[in-house]
Amino acid sequence: MMIYKGTPAAPGIAVGNVLKYCTNWIEPEERTIPEKEIKLGLARFEDVKVRVHQELTELVALISQQDSQQAEIFEAQKDILDDNEMNAEILEEVNEKRYSPEYALSLVFGRYAAMLDRAKNPVIRERAADIRDVRNRFLNCWFDRRNTSLTELREPVIVAAHDLLPSETAGLNKEYVLGIAGEVGGSTSHTAILARGLGIPAVLGIENLLSLIEDDQQIVLDGLKGELILSSSETVKATYQERAQCYGNRRRESDAFEHITGRTADGERVDILMNLAAPDDEILSREPIVDGVGLFRTEFLYLGKNKLPDERESYLAYQKVLKTFGHKPVTIRTMDIGGDKCLDCLSLPQETNPFLGLRAIRLCLKDRDLFRVQLRAVLRAGTDGNLQIMLPMISNLEEIIQVKKILSEVKAELAEGGEAFAANPQLGIMIEVPSIALIADLAAEETDFASIGTNDLCQYLMAADRLNPDVVECYQSFHPALFRLIAQVKEAYHLRGKPVSVCGSMAGNPMFAAVLIGLGIRKLSMDVTEVGEMKRFLSLLTTEHAQKLADRVLTLPTAQSVEEYLQEQMELLGYSSYYAI
Repeated sequence: MMIYKGTPAAPGIAVGNVLKYCTNWIEPEERTIPEKEIKLGLARFEDVKVRVHQELTELVALISQQDSQQAEIFEAQKDILDDNEMNAEILEEVNEKRYSPEYALSLVFGRYAAMLDRAKNPVIRERAADIRDVRNRFLNCWFDRRNTSLTELREPVIVAAHDLLPSETAGLNKEYVLGIAGEVGGSTSHTAILARGLGIPAVLGIENLLSLIEDDQQIVLDGLKGELILSSSETVKATYQERAQCYGNRRRESDAFEHITGRTADGERVDILMNLAAPDDEILSREPIVDGVGLFRTEFLYLGKNKLPDERESYLAYQKVLKTFGHKPVTIRTMDIGGDKCLDCLSLPQETNPFLGLRAIRLCLKDRDLFRVQLRAVLRAGTDGNLQIMLPMISNLEEIIQVKKILSEVKAELAEGGEAFAANPQLGIMIEVPSIALIADLAAEETDFASIGTNDLCQYLMAADRLNPDVVECYQSFHPALFRLIAQVKEAYHLRGKPVSVCGSMAGNPMFAAVLIGLGIRKLSMDVTEVGEMKRFLSLLTTEHAQKLADRVLTLPTAQSVEEYLQEQMELLGYSSYYAI
């Protein structure tokens, strides 16, 4: 048996035969046209653009009935088709070099896609797939062709490809596509988003995938663990088929818990909050199953944009979320730009180690005009809900004090201008940097709450870049030092009657959550897809058991000993998540 690792992009397990798929690319001939044909050619070019625009409009209307996040992908493709800069370059290629319109479009779109492919930021790189998708759709329309190989499937297969264009993934038939395996892409790629929306298991980023498998070969795809399994053993296949069935059953059990209140087995209330990356309608529709938003990331307003958002655009985005949640708390984190989040619309310096450089609150305090625009929008939107403001990447008290001064100035500006705004929103900080964690008692005097971002806190505590595969073994989320630091922060805020939540990946993982509950944490913020499973787990756990777990973990010497102990305790509790099936 051979197991190849990739990125778990859409949950589920599939066992089936492979269909190796290659996008049907049209490569128009490089040709020039006589000057007298330019006018006619450009008229046809505009006509085809209108037809493609109509196709995308119809696709958006169809998909938005099921999933607005998927629909936004194709709404953005309409913007690509209408992009002034790219269209100007196409016209220049036709008018100046007399290239045929279809070749000019292919040339210009190819140039832009190649440029985006070189971007370090995966969000920006993802736009290259959109450009190629629009290019292909235009050329299919120009030559009156249709790529129907995936829509015409008549038997169940696991589709394996270097990459799938968004339109190819959206057109998949769940009845005949058991799973998706890809050489490129990650959990935030369009293929992943669309696969999750369709309920199709997906594993992406499998190196040299197409050279590992053959057409019609039977494989196993584990979208829970991010694995491709090659085995001729009937026993192995039967085992994974059973796991697939167990996953489906467990998922239904978890879904049944979504609408109940989060409580431990002995009745202790635990607030279950959601992490929110953008004001997506489908995600916002899950408001009834959570107690609020524990982390509203605001980077979506800046990433992948060629200009900074103005105050109104930001205000409307924040207002939409605050209105949706009403009296429930919405914790808006100010922009966390820098590190792995670079901007097209803002010139940032090249840094040797951007995770230790000009990012998050440091950038905001350096570019105060940028920061003030966001604060104005946040405060104005705060009149429509229960606003909490959270500051990322705080490392010292001076930063908190400076922000409080800027907030006071912004409030005075709004009052002078006659604007309605939230006068006294709760102000909190992310605990991500060890220096602020070690003086949490002092930070608690300056703030109303804290939220522990375990991903970055672990990274800085372990001095290990969590995105660097060469030091992945040094990034130890089970390390007892991390739990000791969390306990110290919680105690410092608790003594002052101020709440602490956890919003990193630990919060949505039952094994870690058991320890957090034992340490006294009563607010957990997670991906909305983890809510049902977390509530199910809490119903099995007593606070007494959780406290014993936490007490023991704080005495253990190594990450391995902590992990082994917690796995043992989960078994004694009779719990196994569907990710451990």
